[in-house]
Amino acid sequence: MVGCTHFSFFEAMTDCHLQDAYAVKQAMTAGFVTGPFSCWGAVDHHAYANIGNATYLPKEIACLEMGVLYSPIQFVTKWFPPKGVDGEADGLESLKKCQEHCLNTKGCLHFTLMFPGGMCRLSGEGARALQDQNVVSGPRGGCKGVDFMEVAVKAEALDPIGHAAQPYHNYAVAVGCGLFVLGAACGFSTRFFRMRRGVQLAEQEDDALLAMDGESIA
Repeated sequence: MVGCTHFSFFEAMTDCHLQDAYAVKQAMTAGFVTGPFSCWGAVDHHAYANIGNATYLPKEIACLEMGVLYSPIQFVTKWFPPKGVDGEADGLESLKKCQEHCLNTKGCLHFTLMFPGGMCRLSGEGARALQDQNVVSGPRGGCKGVDFMEVAVKAEALDPIGHAAQPYHNYAVAVGCGLFVLGAACGFSTRFFRMRRGVQLAEQEDDALLAMDGESIA
């Protein structure tokens, strides 16, 4: 299936949920078995990077941080609404534009794209990394020249389980309701999607996240 990067199989209902490259693993989810789109030995190692936890992503996005946003917003915010492109995951073009916006902005170190609206927010020195939903962040220069072994070590530190098929995990998608859901609706993941309404609301959400978590993750 073009665009599929992960699968989540719900054993009780025999439902197969397919997710794209922006999905975030949800640990300890009873009843699910998950895995990558292929075993590593059969994957094109020139095009994909192994970032740990049996997760293989296209190298152009393998360094991005799924489910992480940087706060506060320190530069001009722009909007790049995600659009589907044949052969690419939805939102890839928007991520490229957001990264370019950061690269062309003096002082920018991190960019964050918020789905589904496509808000591109930029942060610089002193920004905090916060866990959130429907967000993807990356470095100023994108993933070119990134040491993917370092990315893999970071991913393994977050979740040491690295089997091809992993019980009690499922993937929540960052862009939409996955690619397809065979045998059931994708309502289980829709709770992760809420429309963002402007920079002020985004900043208020940052504060709420920080207060809830007690501290930033980086």
